[in-house]
Amino acid sequence: MPRCVGSVLAQTASDWELVLVDDGSTDGSAEICRKYAEADARIKYIFKENGGVSSARNAGLDAARGEFVMFVDSDDAIAPNTLERVLCKQAEHDFDCVVWGCDQNGHIWAPEVDEDYLDIVDFQKDFIRHLNTELLCPCWNKLFKRELINARFNESISHAEDFIFCLDYLKRCSNIAFIKDPLYLYDVYVSGSSTHHFKESNLNALEKMQHSVLDYIRQENDYLLFAKYVRDLTFQFRLLLKDNAMSYAAKRSAIKKWLPRSFFRNLNIFKYNMDWKNKVIMILVQKSLFPLAHILMNR
Repeated sequence: MPRCVGSVLAQTASDWELVLVDDGSTDGSAEICRKYAEADARIKYIFKENGGVSSARNAGLDAARGEFVMFVDSDDAIAPNTLERVLCKQAEHDFDCVVWGCDQNGHIWAPEVDEDYLDIVDFQKDFIRHLNTELLCPCWNKLFKRELINARFNESISHAEDFIFCLDYLKRCSNIAFIKDPLYLYDVYVSGSSTHHFKESNLNALEKMQHSVLDYIRQENDYLLFAKYVRDLTFQFRLLLKDNAMSYAAKRSAIKKWLPRSFFRNLNIFKYNMDWKNKVIMILVQKSLFPLAHILMNR
């Protein structure tokens, strides 16, 4: 947390409000937050019972009073010029959304160039390209106009909730800009740790995510609209099949319940670029040949 708050205090722009949401911590974070709030009038501290990251973000949204909203996870940080850089970009054409790059412990994940879409229709034509870079997915590399935020984060899921929130917001945007600078400093070793364990609910969350993608762009016949979905499913299948803490029966049950109502069931997996082993595993799962997929994954 000190790294996160310190990065906000170090901003070259000084007109900001920081809402610290304590999601039922028991590790001394409450006292740290109180001290920050007492020392700087721009910092607001909120304590709530533990409800998860979506619940915490919703509490922050409810408490925010500024014209714009950004999110920063407690283990991460932002570059010193982030606010100045993105607010200057927003003001150029009164952009409804600004997206920027990320530095993941030295791995740069960012747009190739600065891009301005003065008409959201032009962005929608490029939607698939941006979808498959993953830059649209997180909430923490974006500037939002608070007045355009209608929905809240879905507290019933713990996977893809960022992306679903962002897609709902994009439906209200008239324009959007991309900044190639990696302004968000993401601690992948800490922040990403919870994403490397299989949860049955993640499969259902991916279905909700894909519904949101199709609801936004309305081009179901383009197989590339499912490329991210397939990529995410591949990752989830590998987690599931390699999970030694989960019984074989539980694994098979999870797939059996999810598969019939999934988008995955009717996709042509041969169209998607992946190595042969993943492709075979995907096809075996799709054909309900889970025992063979399990054997192949664990060889």
